[in-house]
Amino acid sequence: MMENQGEFTRAEILSQPEAWQAACGCTGEQQAAITSLFQAGNYNQVVFTGCGSTYYLSLAAAAVFQDLSGRAGRVSRPPSCGCTRARRMPL
Repeated sequence: MMENQGEFTRAEILSQPEAWQAACGCTGEQQAAITSLFQAGNYNQVVFTGCGSTYYLSLAAAAVFQDLSGRAGRVSRPPSCGCTRARRMPL
């Protein structure tokens, strides 16, 4: 079991370029709809969410969004996000 310790994290790190490319592609495809949504202004706040390192990214994104837009940027951490993988790993 010890020989596999960290393998999940390694695979996760190595998958990041592909995951970010897919996310950017999806966002790019929806750029007109996203721009229209924000320009219409039919919202009071935007909620950013994340787990682990993306939670910290959501904190920064919410602050920047709020500064640039003048609208509320809130952060929500999913209740299921408790670093359960880390708790299962032996010390």
